[in-house]
Formats: sequence, structure tokens, C-alpha cells
Amino acid sequence: MKLYAQVALPLPLYKTFTYRVPSEIQEFIKVGMSVVVPFRQRELRGVVVKLPTQSGVKESRVKNIQEIAYSDFCLSSRYLSFSQRLADYFLIPWGEILELAFPRPLGDLYQKRVKLTEKGQESITIPARKLSAQEKKILEFIRHKDYSLFYLRRKLKEIDVISVVSRLKKKGLIELFLARKSHPLFTKIEPKSKESHQLSIPFLFGDPASFVSQEIMEKIKSNKARQFYLRGSVEWRQEIYLLLIERLLSQENQVLILVPEISHGTKLVTQLQDRFGETVVFFHSQLTPKKIWSTWKEVVEGRARIIVGPRSALFLPCPRLALIIVEEEPATSYYQMEKPRYDPRKGAWIRAEEEGAGVVFGGSVPRVETYLRCQKKGFVFSETAKKEANHRVIIDEFISAKELFSPKLKEKLHQAAEDNQQCLLFFNRLGRSFHFFCPNCHQFLKCPDCGKPLLEKAGSKKKVSCPSGHVEYSGSLKCPQCQRQLVKYKEYGIDRVVKEVKKLFPQAKVSEVSSESMISKKKLDRMRRKFINKKIDFLIGTEMILHQPLEERVDMAVALLPEIALELPEFDAGEKMYQSLNKLKQFLSSASESKLWIQTSLPEHHVFRAFQEGDYEFFYKKELDVRQMMHLPPFFRLIQVFFWGKPMSQLGRESRAFLAYLTKITKIDWVGPNLTFHPQQRRVRGVQLLLRIPSPKFDLLIDKLKDYFRQKNLSPWIRVQG
Repeated sequence: MKLYAQVALPLPLYKTFTYRVPSEIQEFIKVGMSVVVPFRQRELRGVVVKLPTQSGVKESRVKNIQEIAYSDFCLSSRYLSFSQRLADYFLIPWGEILELAFPRPLGDLYQKRVKLTEKGQESITIPARKLSAQEKKILEFIRHKDYSLFYLRRKLKEIDVISVVSRLKKKGLIELFLARKSHPLFTKIEPKSKESHQLSIPFLFGDPASFVSQEIMEKIKSNKARQFYLRGSVEWRQEIYLLLIERLLSQENQVLILVPEISHGTKLVTQLQDRFGETVVFFHSQLTPKKIWSTWKEVVEGRARIIVGPRSALFLPCPRLALIIVEEEPATSYYQMEKPRYDPRKGAWIRAEEEGAGVVFGGSVPRVETYLRCQKKGFVFSETAKKEANHRVIIDEFISAKELFSPKLKEKLHQAAEDNQQCLLFFNRLGRSFHFFCPNCHQFLKCPDCGKPLLEKAGSKKKVSCPSGHVEYSGSLKCPQCQRQLVKYKEYGIDRVVKEVKKLFPQAKVSEVSSESMISKKKLDRMRRKFINKKIDFLIGTEMILHQPLEERVDMAVALLPEIALELPEFDAGEKMYQSLNKLKQFLSSASESKLWIQTSLPEHHVFRAFQEGDYEFFYKKELDVRQMMHLPPFFRLIQVFFWGKPMSQLGRESRAFLAYLTKITKIDWVGPNLTFHPQQRRVRGVQLLLRIPSPKFDLLIDKLKDYFRQKNLSPWIRVQG
């Protein structure tokens, strides 16, 4: 019987490839297995996603599968379903996602081996006069078994193995061939069914953390909900995590804990190992290839019960997965621009749904999309703590074109300097871009579509454009209200803040933390040590400073014009501003005199009002209203499509054809096409379109977009948000 396999390959193409299954492996091959297949002039590893009995293509074009990469392991149907849903949602080729399920091979897949030919066998039994002593020694060594060249060189160090083997090959006495390296065998594990993941342990505890963990367990057991949000302090959340894990391990389940960065997981892994021992593993990219392989093997075999790792750990094939924990859910580092571009927080929800597991998100300031989904389809648990006293957060309204600090703030900084207090100043702008300002109306030129300030277009002194790519102006720029000529204005950056502080405090030790000043990890570590040892009086930084593990707490923290974040071409700019302020507040000491000083020109903005009151619910409701009005996530999905890598004339034809296709699809709004630079490679030009799709229609319309790219054999740069 003829058998074929549809294989998903790690290629930027929205399709699978058909291969013939050789008769000798037909009884072993299964859906979900990793296989080695020929593709043009190379060999690739892919995953079998279907085993049809008809190829659907010309028989002469079908090639054979070369071999099964891991004969003792295959991905489950639930895992395949999860990976396909994730790939579809973020418009990623399925093969690029499935590639992440397996570790990279330890070295090359194949090695050169040496074996005797029939003529070589005869030369051993019938001694030949024309063979040297070294040649005879190698022939005798491989008489009963073939060996790799590497092994021969290691065992016969006194012989120039390569030269001798080359001579023996010319004489026809030996043969060189490629053989696949062997891999460790797997212990066969029977994955539990969805029903066996249900939890049925009675709880007899009365404290708040135990009550929350009990509620989560009961709701998963009764299938009332599978996604939950823990909004509160790190200590409170981790106490609940430990209670959940403790009860899950008694049923031999696995727990996956995602952390935003490797540094966030180190301390957590130590705590878990102290409590649960060797069942805890830490999976991340900085492990050695050998350690990555052994850790992956432990997870696949079910010996690793608690798995901690960054976003890549989401793709570990856990046969007994019962719970996924996403710690620090609001962290921006979860989403990265490198391929494949996906959001592991959305992926965790999809995987939990497919695996029949629960998912718990944790954070002090949740993302609006996740919080809304948990409220609608799950449950939200908030720490029962009183709101923090308002006097610790001071809102200082100050607008001045000349002065950097308000008189009140200057007085407060002088007082801190006299008391030998360390100060932390947050100013999130390098100051390298130009804006256009009307001196009559005192307004910046803004985009009529999204309201963001227009910037000078890169590479041209006569063009300005919206950062989101909505509009572009050229020629003489005039104010749309009074028609007066606009003034080109360069906003000050962090370098001016540093100069101003040094001017006010000549004797103080001032340090800057930004992407331009801290160009190496050594510099960053040196700065942290100085700050901890009280050798820095004023630490001034951009967003970079908020991600530093500063153990030393301060009595004075300042946020200068945090509303700069609202100028970013991001739909969640207000949310990121709220999160930045919350991170800055965490650097304050527990002393009642410690202050977070916010100097702003928008004191009535809902972000500042909510933050000063410590009322996240107020911020959440206001942010939802704004996003619904502006057709932004979570009510709409945003897709950035960038055509590149070909001659501009061809890119123009592709983008126009795509635009013509979009006009036939209802419920899709778009902006473009616009000629702009690559989102990641600023010297590469291309054509960009921005799409906006209503959330209820997203799944249906995204399938149409994927079908279009598959039919036209296109693979543009794509980013899905929301």
C-alpha cells in the first residue's frame, strides 16, 4: 500500500509538503513525528501532520522521506492542534512553530563512517605485499565493525588516519558512507487524558491564599473556568503558586511556569528547588546544547514536574500538563520582534484550552486585553489590601519651554541632597527626533488619524510622517488652524536632564542609564554596584532603568514628563505609562517619607488620576472606553503587513494586488500602502499596510489572508497585535 506524509517544514511558506513514506518505515511512522526530508539541495527536519493514502500531486515529483528523526517520540494531537491555532492566529507558517518543539541536534545529524569492502575482507585473509603497516592496522581495526572517522582518529593517534584512509579508499579496500548519529532512547510515557487532569483534592485551609487556590482548583475541576488572573503583590501571588503546585504534584501532573526573562526565573527556580527538589528544571536558551537536550528529555519523559522558562518554554511537549502559570503577565519582554513573532500570553491560553489544563496569569498591573478576557471567560482574584496613601504619590503640574524642573521639584531635590538621600530620575526620551510646532497656537503638528505628533521623515529634510505610517506630508508645512509657518523643534533628551542636574548639584555624583550610555553588561553591573554602595547620588535613566534589579531602595523617585509615552505609535501607550509608573514606585523604600514625584503637563489624564488613587479599575474602565472609541484592541485586531526583499516595482505590484483583494473583503479597514522602512532593519525599504479587523470576525478573516498568501506564494513581514 502506498502511504504519503504531509510534512510541515520550518520555511516561510504557508503550506505543507507531500513526501512518500518508504515501505520499511510505514509501520513505525506516526502523525507528530519529526522526520528528515530532502528539500531542493539540502536536508530539513519537519513534522508529519497528516498521513494520506493519496499524494494529490504528480508521482514523479514526490520524494521519499529519508528517515525518522526520533523514532520513540511524537507530538500529541492536542499539541498539534495548539501549534496550528497559534500559527493561524499570528499568521506564522506552521512549520516555524513546530520547529520549536524539538531541541536542535547535538552537532551534525550525520557522520562519516568507514567499513571494509569485499576486496578489503580478502586482503586481510590473504596478506598483500603492497600494504603498509599502518594500512594493515586500520584494516584489522575495522574488520568486524564499522567506525566513524572521529573514533578512529581518537583510538589510533599514532597514525595519520585521514591520509591512510584516503589511500585505502583509492585501492578499493574500504568504503566511506554517511550514517545518522544515534540519539538517546526515550522512556515510553502514556500521556494522561483530559479527564485525568482534573483536580480532586479537598482543601481545609482558611487563610486568603489557600482560599484563592481552592477556588481555582474547584473551578477547573467543575469546568466552570480555565483562566484566572491574580492581581496583587509578588509575595501574595507566589504563595498561591506554591499551594497550587503542591496539590498538583500529588497527582503526578506537570506545571509550566513562564517568566518574561531569564533573570526573573533564577530566584524563582531556587525557591522551587528548595521546596520541591530535583523535579524542578529551568529551560532557557543560555544552557549548553547538551544541557538543553537533557532538560528537554526530562520534560518529555515526565520526570521534570515543574518547568520554569521564558517564552520558548511554551513549546516544550509536556505529556502531563495540568497548569500553566504566566508570571509578570504585563512585562513587555514577553513579546519580541524576532521570528517567529507571537505573544506567549495568548499562546498559553490557547495551549491550556487544547490540553484541558488551567492557566493562571499574575501581575500587579494587568494588561487590558488579558484582564478583560479573564473577567469574561474566567475569574479575577485581587489581593485584599488597602489602597496606598495618596501622599506618597505627588502630581506636580508644570509647563515651561525654558525650565526643566518646577520650583517645587528643585526644592525637593535640594532637600534630598542635603539629607544625603539617593534620588532616581526617570525620563524616557533620548531626544534625537524633530517635531513641528506652531508658535501662534502653541500646538504640535499631529496626525489626523491617530493623533500622534508627526516626525521628520528619515532620510529627508522636507518630509514628515506619522510614526504609525498613516500620513505623509511634504513641502511647506503650515499650521492647519492659523496657516502660520511651523517651526522645526528638537525636543530635549536625557542628556539635557543629566546636564541640568550636574549644574544644580556640582558636587553630586550623577550617573546615566540609557541604551547609549550603557553599551555593555559590564557597565551596567558596575553601575548597579556603585548605586548599592551609595557611590551614586542621582541615577537618571530611560525605560532601561526600570528593568534593573536595584536592591537598594530610595526615598525619592521622580518621573519627568511620563506622558512622553503617549507619543509612541502603540495602541497601549497609556497602559505602558501606567506600568512604568508602577515599576518606578516599587523602587521606593518602605519609609513613610518616601515620595514618587510626577512632573507632568497633563495632571487630569486618567492614567495619573488612577495611579495617584491606586485605583486600577478606574484606569481599566477609562482605557476600555478610549480603545473602543478608537477601534483598538481588544475590540479590534491590528495587523502590520510589510512587503520587502524584492525590486520596488515588484513590491508595488504585490501590494496593489493585495489591496485589490482587501477591497473584496468586508469588515477590514486599512491604511496604506505606504513606502517606508523595515520595522527591524532601518536601512531596508519596502511597502507597508496596516489592517484593522473586528475581533468577532478575526478568525474568519485571518483564514482568508492566509489563503491569499499561500496562493500567491508570498511571505511578507507580519505582526499581529491584540
